[in-house]
Amino acid sequence: MNVFELPPHYEGDNMIAWRNSFVHRKFNYPYIQYIIKTPTAEFVLEAKRHTNLFKFEKPLEALGFETFEALANHVALHGKKGLLYGTYMLPGKEIVIVLDPVVEENLNFVFVVKGQDLSLSTPPQAKIKEFFGLLRFLHKIWKGKRGG
Repeated sequence: MNVFELPPHYEGDNMIAWRNSFVHRKFNYPYIQYIIKTPTAEFVLEAKRHTNLFKFEKPLEALGFETFEALANHVALHGKKGLLYGTYMLPGKEIVIVLDPVVEENLNFVFVVKGQDLSLSTPPQAKIKEFFGLLRFLHKIWKGKRGG
């Protein structure tokens, strides 16, 4: 499932989500932004048009961390300090994780799996499974609306 298999806009009781592809369309920027806001979290992801978003789920869950904060702590403790102040990189067999720890209370990650990358801004307390659960929910809604 890629970013275009999520609804361009969704508004429900506990979630608002939308795709921001203006810069992609108008200036050929290779990444498309998708924002998901819930009462407890705001996720901002950026991915290339054909990036399989679920490709990142198993490698992240295999690391065994429940929250993005726990993952960030692990990357900061065991990763290599990046060239820019405050960034860390943790290379692995299945996934490479780059962490820019805090900008406006969010954690900023770049995940790379098999040549595809996903940039994600997330609150520290957000659960990794919650993020992928929201993606699945939005995908199911869009698929249902389009008759798929």
